[in-house]
Amino acid sequence: MKKFLFIIIVILLAVEFRDHPAIKPYMDNIVGLVKTEAKRNAGISELPALIKDLESLENSIALHEMEFIKQDLTSFKKAQSFFNKYCHDIELSHTALTSYAIKKTCRILGKHLPTT
Repeated sequence: MKKFLFIIIVILLAVEFRDHPAIKPYMDNIVGLVKTEAKRNAGISELPALIKDLESLENSIALHEMEFIKQDLTSFKKAQSFFNKYCHDIELSHTALTSYAIKKTCRILGKHLPTT
Protein backbone atom coordinates (compact mmCIF):
# COMPACT_ATOMS: atom_id res chain seq x y z
CA MET A 1 0.00 0.00 0.00
CA LYS A 2 2.91 2.35 0.74
CA LYS A 3 4.36 1.82 -2.73
CA PHE A 4 1.01 2.59 -4.35
CA LEU A 5 0.63 5.75 -2.29
CA PHE A 6 4.20 6.79 -3.15
CA ILE A 7 3.55 6.31 -6.88
CA ILE A 8 0.35 8.38 -6.68
CA ILE A 9 2.21 11.17 -4.87
CA VAL A 10 5.01 11.16 -7.48
CA ILE A 11 2.48 11.34 -10.32
CA LEU A 12 0.62 14.19 -8.64
CA LEU A 13 3.86 16.09 -8.08
CA ALA A 14 4.88 15.56 -11.71
CA VAL A 15 1.53 16.86 -12.93
CA GLU A 16 1.62 19.80 -10.54
CA PHE A 17 5.14 20.93 -11.47
CA ARG A 18 5.16 19.91 -15.16
CA ASP A 19 5.81 23.50 -16.28
CA HIS A 20 8.82 23.96 -14.02
CA PRO A 21 11.97 24.64 -16.13
CA ALA A 22 13.87 21.75 -14.56
CA ILE A 23 11.11 19.20 -15.25
CA LYS A 24 9.58 20.52 -18.51
CA PRO A 25 12.04 18.85 -20.98
CA TYR A 26 11.53 15.46 -19.35
CA MET A 27 7.75 15.82 -19.22
CA ASP A 28 7.62 16.91 -22.86
CA ASN A 29 9.70 13.89 -23.85
CA ILE A 30 7.49 11.49 -21.88
CA VAL A 31 4.26 13.02 -23.21
CA GLY A 32 5.60 12.87 -26.78
CA LEU A 33 6.55 9.21 -26.42
CA VAL A 34 3.16 8.32 -24.94
CA LYS A 35 1.31 10.19 -27.72
CA THR A 36 3.40 8.56 -30.44
CA GLU A 37 2.89 5.08 -29.04
CA ALA A 38 -0.85 5.67 -28.54
CA LYS A 39 -1.25 6.87 -32.14
CA ARG A 40 0.78 3.93 -33.41
CA ASN A 41 -1.29 1.40 -31.48
CA ALA A 42 -4.57 3.06 -32.45
CA GLY A 43 -3.59 3.03 -36.12
CA ILE A 44 -3.89 6.78 -36.57
CA SER A 45 -2.18 7.61 -39.81
CA GLU A 46 0.60 10.13 -39.99
CA LEU A 47 1.58 9.71 -43.60
CA PRO A 48 3.65 12.93 -43.80
CA ALA A 49 5.80 11.77 -40.87
CA LEU A 50 6.28 8.37 -42.49
CA ILE A 51 7.30 9.93 -45.80
CA LYS A 52 9.67 12.33 -44.05
CA ASP A 53 11.37 9.43 -42.24
CA LEU A 54 11.62 7.45 -45.47
CA GLU A 55 13.21 10.44 -47.19
CA SER A 56 15.87 10.44 -44.48
CA LEU A 57 17.15 7.23 -46.11
CA GLU A 58 18.14 9.17 -49.22
CA ASN A 59 21.78 9.51 -48.18
CA SER A 60 22.23 5.88 -47.15
CA ILE A 61 20.70 3.94 -50.04
CA ALA A 62 21.06 4.00 -53.82
CA LEU A 63 19.05 6.40 -55.99
CA HIS A 64 17.09 3.64 -57.77
CA GLU A 65 16.16 2.15 -54.38
CA MET A 66 14.90 5.51 -53.14
CA GLU A 67 12.82 5.95 -56.31
CA PHE A 68 11.33 2.47 -55.80
CA ILE A 69 10.44 3.31 -52.19
CA LYS A 70 8.86 6.67 -53.15
CA GLN A 71 6.75 4.99 -55.86
CA ASP A 72 5.77 1.95 -53.82
CA LEU A 73 5.04 3.50 -50.42
CA THR A 74 2.53 6.26 -51.12
CA SER A 75 -0.18 5.19 -48.66
CA PHE A 76 -0.51 3.31 -45.42
CA LYS A 77 -2.16 0.34 -47.15
CA LYS A 78 0.78 0.04 -49.53
CA ALA A 79 3.21 0.47 -46.65
CA GLN A 80 1.42 -2.24 -44.65
CA SER A 81 1.50 -4.62 -47.61
CA PHE A 82 5.22 -3.89 -48.16
CA PHE A 83 5.87 -4.48 -44.46
CA ASN A 84 3.99 -7.78 -44.47
CA LYS A 85 5.63 -8.96 -47.67
CA TYR A 86 9.26 -7.99 -47.05
CA CYS A 87 9.59 -7.55 -43.29
CA HIS A 88 7.44 -10.35 -41.86
CA ASP A 89 7.20 -13.01 -44.52
CA ILE A 90 10.67 -12.32 -45.94
CA GLU A 91 9.50 -13.11 -49.44
CA LEU A 92 12.39 -14.11 -51.64
CA SER A 93 11.55 -12.40 -54.88
CA HIS A 94 13.39 -10.11 -57.20
CA THR A 95 12.99 -6.51 -56.12
CA ALA A 96 14.79 -3.28 -56.79
CA LEU A 97 15.92 -3.18 -53.16
CA THR A 98 18.96 -4.68 -51.54
CA SER A 99 18.68 -6.40 -48.17
CA TYR A 100 20.28 -3.35 -46.53
CA ALA A 101 17.61 -1.04 -47.96
CA ILE A 102 14.85 -3.47 -46.98
CA LYS A 103 16.14 -3.64 -43.40
CA LYS A 104 16.33 0.16 -43.14
CA THR A 105 12.86 0.59 -44.66
CA CYS A 106 11.37 -2.08 -42.40
CA ARG A 107 12.84 -0.39 -39.33
CA ILE A 108 11.18 2.91 -40.29
CA LEU A 109 7.87 1.26 -41.19
CA GLY A 110 7.89 -0.61 -37.89
CA LYS A 111 7.92 2.71 -36.05
CA HIS A 112 4.97 4.14 -37.99
CA LEU A 113 2.63 1.27 -38.72
CA PRO A 114 0.12 0.10 -36.11
CA THR A 115 0.86 -3.18 -34.40
CA THR A 116 -1.54 -5.97 -35.26
